[in-house]
Amino acid sequence: MDKVKTVWLLDPRFDFLIPLFERTFSINREDILFVGSYHGASRQKMNTLTLGGSSTGGIILLEPEDLNRLYAKELSPGEYVNIISFTGVNLPSVPWLKTLISAGEIANNANNKWWQYQFFQQIGVPTPKAWRFKQKEELFSLAQQIIASKQRLILKPLDLSGGYHMVSVSTIDELKDYCNSHNINDMIKSMLISNYVPHYQSFASMGIIRHDGKVLWCGATEQVLRRDLAYEGLIFPPYASNRVLSEMKHLTHLIGERLASLGYFGFFNVDFIWGECGLHVVELNARLCFGTILFACCCGESFWQAVQGYIPVQCWSPERLILGKLKGEDGHHYYKLPEESDILSWFSNGTGSFQSVFCGIEKEEEMENGSYVGLFGAYLPKDVNREDALRMFWERCLAFQGEQ
Repeated sequence: MDKVKTVWLLDPRFDFLIPLFERTFSINREDILFVGSYHGASRQKMNTLTLGGSSTGGIILLEPEDLNRLYAKELSPGEYVNIISFTGVNLPSVPWLKTLISAGEIANNANNKWWQYQFFQQIGVPTPKAWRFKQKEELFSLAQQIIASKQRLILKPLDLSGGYHMVSVSTIDELKDYCNSHNINDMIKSMLISNYVPHYQSFASMGIIRHDGKVLWCGATEQVLRRDLAYEGLIFPPYASNRVLSEMKHLTHLIGERLASLGYFGFFNVDFIWGECGLHVVELNARLCFGTILFACCCGESFWQAVQGYIPVQCWSPERLILGKLKGEDGHHYYKLPEESDILSWFSNGTGSFQSVFCGIEKEEEMENGSYVGLFGAYLPKDVNREDALRMFWERCLAFQGEQ
């Protein structure tokens, strides 16, 4: 049999795992076809496939599913390919393709927000009411009904990632302003609206679905959000009671078991909000997400074995951990930043703090809202209160901006 080609579909946040992948799968770099992302210094010894029309060998600021979408058309029938990917979204499910996470229709469906809403309703988990609409007039009619009942509404794309293209409105004028600043007629078919449920905190519960259908719960993190919508980082362990953690674990198992019955396997997480009305499921991420970095580092060498469900590993931390994004901003150039990551050694030592910066290729970067250029992390005393932890998180975010 001819050598099986191995293709890596990774984005900048996971570059520090490359040596681990190489050891785990006994892969030589010359056998790897790497789909590049926006920085290039660490990729010089790899066979890089240029996608997306870039003449420089770099792809600017893409999410894993964007890389999948670009690469899928390169697959040839009958050619056996190992895909090391953090999401199966947009990859086909075909016999000659081997992936480490579900691909094809189930991966696409499970990451579609309207499919998720119907799925949550079907299995009976508490989730905010949601609606699809076909025309702008229908959107405004639904919005008026929600606002008349003195509720806010959430407008979001079906393929939402990170919350950066989600908006919350509480008046018709705010909705009109949003529609006037976007080409809403082109967006109608790819959007939905949902009720805004008042809440105090947001959590992400992490799980793994093994190939045999068994569901493993890895634990939960508290999500740090900007404007109550955009995901900026996490706090671990979360500020949650044992009762709330137990309920998250139960609902995560229930969702995972139903996903498994549909053929999904691999990593997934469930986003929750908690408030006076209790715990609500707001979305499902049937792919490897930002919190996966925490899981990867806590599991160390056994990361992929755990992801594939061979060993039941739970995250733990000797102290309170904050892990966040080093944000990029329009008008700032980041290509001269040093390219370094001491994240693995930092997790191993369990002390101090780290800053991981991924530089770009030798040209000005094309920054977009919501993109980031690296990670930061810090350990705090485990008994630090939530307000102080959040204050230190945002101070760290702002401190980075001052370093540019």
